[in-house]
Amino acid sequence: MNFADAESFDDFGKRILVIILGGGIGDVLLSSVVLSPLKNYYRNSSVSVMVRKGMEDIFEGNNLVNEIFTVEEGRITSANFNFWLSKIKEGHFDIGIVLWNGSKEAWLLYKAKIPIRVGSGSKLFYSFLYTHKVRVRTEYGDTVSHWTEVMLDYVRALGIPVEKAQVLFPVSMDLAQEMRERLENNYSEFPQPYWGVHFTKGMKLDVRRWPVSHFAAIADHISEKLGGTVVFVGSSTEKEIISAIRSAMKTSSVDFSGQTTLKELAALMLSFKVFISADSGPGHIAAVMGIPVVTIFALKSDFPNRWKPFGTKVAAVTLQENSCRQKCIKEKCSFFECYKHVTPKQVVDKVSYLSMTPLGKKEDIE
Repeated sequence: MNFADAESFDDFGKRILVIILGGGIGDVLLSSVVLSPLKNYYRNSSVSVMVRKGMEDIFEGNNLVNEIFTVEEGRITSANFNFWLSKIKEGHFDIGIVLWNGSKEAWLLYKAKIPIRVGSGSKLFYSFLYTHKVRVRTEYGDTVSHWTEVMLDYVRALGIPVEKAQVLFPVSMDLAQEMRERLENNYSEFPQPYWGVHFTKGMKLDVRRWPVSHFAAIADHISEKLGGTVVFVGSSTEKEIISAIRSAMKTSSVDFSGQTTLKELAALMLSFKVFISADSGPGHIAAVMGIPVVTIFALKSDFPNRWKPFGTKVAAVTLQENSCRQKCIKEKCSFFECYKHVTPKQVVDKVSYLSMTPLGKKEDIE
């Protein structure tokens, strides 16, 4: 959209910029919860989002978004600051919201002279640049509030009432049909139903650190007890771990890792009866698409109340007690031993329950 040619808005119309340059797929997807209340409150408003390259699929086709800024470098830096400052100035935005802490983003809104600037109020060196400061509850020990509620605090800071949280990932039915045919035609010898799985954490991992054999046992248990076929999904960087898990399995499976865009992945998920994941971005996508989701929360830092998928029907597999004595930082974990305390039966019991329970209302099964 060329802002110079944009139509003038009425008194309620605003030009709004939402910056989401941190976090993974799930974080960005859940952050989109701010879009609906902004659009509903400011009639005829125009909402632009700024995301790092690779995340634009989350917002493409979303009728709540008028424009997508894609940051190739993934973040605002000294090198690209002036480029983006010029872009933002051209937009003549009325409101700027930074949903992930960053000093460069705060200065970007300030230098662009956006009148209303919303961001975290806890940062000594740049929170003073915001006109509306948010007390980010997770920074003060809150592990119970869901991430969508945390994000909605940025909207509430503007005095906007929030009636119902809404997260969207638009996918065309044509693409859904295309992915269904791709699955069925290429793997016609594999029986249905399809059970989608993402048994990694969406980050770079050495295969030697990951409990490959245990996740293989879980996948086998799904096939043996429930029938059908386990379909692995993931990025190309996760392919080594997924290959190792499949090699350790006794039953046959299908590997779609590295073969889809985010949009194609979401469309493929519509062919799954249930999706099972280890608290990762694909699990969040599946839940938003209306697919029943079982998520494994084994780490102390997983915080299931905060990070459970946002959808119609979700189930969490948790540990009664985590006996690990190490400080739980997933990026630095040596062997992820905690996952070995999640039994295949625990997972299959939740999958079985969700696969037999009718859809229709939001339901969290602990």
